[in-house]
Amino acid sequence: MPALKLHKILDDMYFYIKNLEPVLEKEQYFLSQGKLDGSLLQGVTQQKEMLLASIASLNKRRIELSESNNLVEPYTDMNNYAISVLWETILNLSDKIAKQNMNNGFLLQHHINYASEAISILEAESGTPVYGRNGQSIKQYQNQKKLEI
Repeated sequence: MPALKLHKILDDMYFYIKNLEPVLEKEQYFLSQGKLDGSLLQGVTQQKEMLLASIASLNKRRIELSESNNLVEPYTDMNNYAISVLWETILNLSDKIAKQNMNNGFLLQHHINYASEAISILEAESGTPVYGRNGQSIKQYQNQKKLEI
């Protein structure tokens, strides 16, 4: 019975990991563009977070099941070849996805550095901060206050 539960958990993990691949490719595409479209990137990021949360939840269940039934990775001693092959496949895909995610992180950091540098130049030219603590443009915020009066 633990083998069936483990197989189901691993099948589900594989499903979510496979669905994460195109999401990361889409994220890389958006991050590779000269100008970021924040709303499109946010949508992809939300998909990614949802998939990662599902994978983490399944992995927690896998660990709990393994510990409570003395099952040890790579699950080769279970006399269930399908489980050990599935686990190996998950590990390989996870490694590939981790590398893709790290590359996307580098691309995102490049955009953050570029934006920070541009803001610094604007602030140096104007002598005042461009954005307030709330993330809103100070000029825009000041204009809104003037309109409210």
